[in-house]
Amino acid sequence: MRSCSTIFIIFMFYAFLGWCFEMVHMGITTREVVNRGFLNGPIIPIYGVGMSLFLILLSPFKNRVFLTTILIVGICSVLEYATSYVMEKIYGIRWWDYEDKFLNLNGRICFETMSLFTILALFVIYFIHPVFSKAINGFSTPILCGVALMLLVFFIADWILSNIIVRDFLQAHIESIRKDKTPLIKDYAMKLLRDRF
Repeated sequence: MRSCSTIFIIFMFYAFLGWCFEMVHMGITTREVVNRGFLNGPIIPIYGVGMSLFLILLSPFKNRVFLTTILIVGICSVLEYATSYVMEKIYGIRWWDYEDKFLNLNGRICFETMSLFTILALFVIYFIHPVFSKAINGFSTPILCGVALMLLVFFIADWILSNIIVRDFLQAHIESIRKDKTPLIKDYAMKLLRDRF
């Protein structure tokens, strides 16, 4: 039970850090504050999944920085491409589109994002995670499980609400899928929440 709780807390922590990264990155590049990602809360699951995979799969290679870097690029590319493809198949829209970016593959992955993600992942693996891991290992099992349960409830509630909002948005907007719809969906979500609450 403790190991499952620890893994889920790690997933949520890096999903939150990914959200922070996206907010800063988008603020700098577009001069706009946009809550990126599918969920409406401050988490982006692909970052949590990616970092969890890196920490589990790459731990045997931690002392070999060059190999770790190459493996991060490979895992990251497959994860982002697959996530883009699956989400487009499920929802019928693009959540990001890199067609205007240098060295992109079908607009789903590109050199710029892979470079940024790789640098971020290396920084987390070698500097942030050792500190975070030590911190959560210091918690007792009941506290760890309690925190994981609270985060799970938050995650499920956010996922359900976000699905409802996206479904409502899709019924009201029929447009080309070849454009990043995240800003439009987030504007729609804020309007919907303001109107109802």
